[in-house]
Amino acid sequence: MRKSRLVIVFTFFYAFFIFYLSSQPDLSTPFDIRLLYSIYERARELGFGFLGYIFYPVVRHPDKFIHFLLFTGFGILLNLSFRYHVVKERHSYLFSISLGIIYGILDEFHQSFVPGRSATFGDLYADIAGIFFSQLIVFLYFRRNVGFGKEDFN
Repeated sequence: MRKSRLVIVFTFFYAFFIFYLSSQPDLSTPFDIRLLYSIYERARELGFGFLGYIFYPVVRHPDKFIHFLLFTGFGILLNLSFRYHVVKERHSYLFSISLGIIYGILDEFHQSFVPGRSATFGDLYADIAGIFFSQLIVFLYFRRNVGFGKEDFN
């Protein structure tokens, strides 16, 4: 199987994984926030309390952070799928952003029907932020010309 097709298959599986997670009625945070508080307290004791501000969004809104991370990964896969199989490389960003936002909207709509879950604009904003951040990551990666080109996926 060609690598470009493998990336597309993996992108579909990743989208189904997001759909699966959205279908779960009670999806608790995968990490204990108390651990972050204890790390912050220790850093503050050592005089590095200012570093805790980096983790503020994670501690305050862990579900939004997870949405952000999931859609960052999804956006990277979308870009690679479009870049190497569907459209010209320069259009892959626009297609990835468009499809990623549409999928985020549909994901929130889907969650509105799952008992114990709700659709919120905060989650949608986190999804969109993850999509845009992923495109920045891909842009910077390819901008550096690290030898990872279209021929690597054929």
